[in-house]
Order: sequence, then C-alpha cells, then structure tokens
Amino acid sequence: MKRGRLAILLVAVAALLLTPRALLAVSEVKGRRLAWELEGWRSAIEMYRAQHYGYSPGYVVRDGEYTPVVDSEFIVMQLTGYTDVAGKISLIRNRRSYPFGPYMGVIPASPLGGKAGPRSIAVVPPGRAVADEGDGSTAWLYRIKTGSLRANSPDEAPDGSRYWDW
Repeated sequence: MKRGRLAILLVAVAALLLTPRALLAVSEVKGRRLAWELEGWRSAIEMYRAQHYGYSPGYVVRDGEYTPVVDSEFIVMQLTGYTDVAGKISLIRNRRSYPFGPYMGVIPASPLGGKAGPRSIAVVPPGRAVADEGDGSTAWLYRIKTGSLRANSPDEAPDGSRYWDW
C-alpha cells in the first residue's frame, strides 16, 4: 500500500515540475510561429507596395486617385489574387491586364487565435488612431495607410514582451 502512495506522490511531483516547462515550450513555439507568420505578411505587403507606386494593400484607383477601401476581404483578395497597378483584382491569371501577385497563397492563421477566428483581420482606415495594445477581437490588425500589420493580441511572450509590439 505504501508503494502505491509513493508512486502517486512521485507522479504528482513530476507533473508539478514538468508542466510549467511544457507550457513554456508550447508558448515559445507559438512565438516562433507568430514571428514567421508576421515576416511572411510583411514581405507580401512590401512586395505589393513596390509594385503599386508605394501604396499598401487596401488602396484602389478611383477617379484617377488612390482611394482606401476599408474591407478586409478586399485586402485579402489583393494579396491572394492578381492585381493591376491600380489595385484592381482578378482571380484569373492574366499577365497582360493583371500582372502582379499573388503575394500570398492564403492568409496565415495566427497561432494566438482571435475571437473572430485565427485568420480574421481588423482594418484600420487612414486617419483613425490605433489602440496601444491588442484586444484579441481579431487575429490580425492591419493599418491601410502605413501597411503595418500586428498580431491583435493582449498576451505576452515568454520573454515578457507583448506580441502586439512584434
């Protein structure tokens, strides 16, 4: 009977010692994946800007001027479809009329999630202020004017930094 209690006690102590390490390892993997996903996003946005006179995804030419379109689905289509220099979208490859893109195969899922889904995007129109931290309502937060993207998370990384600041 004593051996059984001792075994249970040893298992409990091992679980208490190993659980924090396992949780830290999971958190570190999420952080590495987030950094990788952010790099992919940012590279795609920079390539788009290079091919569209410095305008970020979310702009389209209307009446001869680049105009912001505050619509996450439109921005996703600009990044995953084909575009012309004016930012107009085509899902069909036509190198003559829509020579640019796609910049991403799919919108990456955030390893941190988001209440609206791991691929959800909140779009901030030009002129609107951005909060000082993420609220977790969506996976990503995208500013049209600057083309900046953040993980919309209030969580902290294992090193104490905020994922929002990455």
